[in-house]
Amino acid sequence: MTGVTTSAWEPLKPPRPTEPGSAFVVTPFARLARTHAAGTAGDAVVAVALASSMFFKLDPGEARLSIIRYLILTMVPFAIVSPLIGPLIDRLRSGHRYVIIGTAAGRAVLCAFMIGDIGGQNPFFFFEALGVLAL
Repeated sequence: MTGVTTSAWEPLKPPRPTEPGSAFVVTPFARLARTHAAGTAGDAVVAVALASSMFFKLDPGEARLSIIRYLILTMVPFAIVSPLIGPLIDRLRSGHRYVIIGTAAGRAVLCAFMIGDIGGQNPFFFFEALGVLAL
């Protein structure tokens, strides 16, 4: 029984990098995963901010018309603009990257404006929230 281990389970050893600096190389998937995690964290922050804002302080009977109006305003740009912009994005070199950068920058600007409008009864707050959700 020489060479046989006494335990049925042995931990795996992590692979050793072949080159000294290869452990610090960031793969494209790792960059995508980090970007996705940051975007998801931003969405969570916006959702928590909207949940504690005046959206839940409205009377449900009075809010139905406003909600329907904002849902229609949210869907109309996608129905009209997306058939026009989609092929343009596909034709541009790195078009998807530019769209993601542009939407992230637009959301950041709108969130900065929302900070000042969240406490009061400013009607721009709803349009800013709509813009953040649409982007």
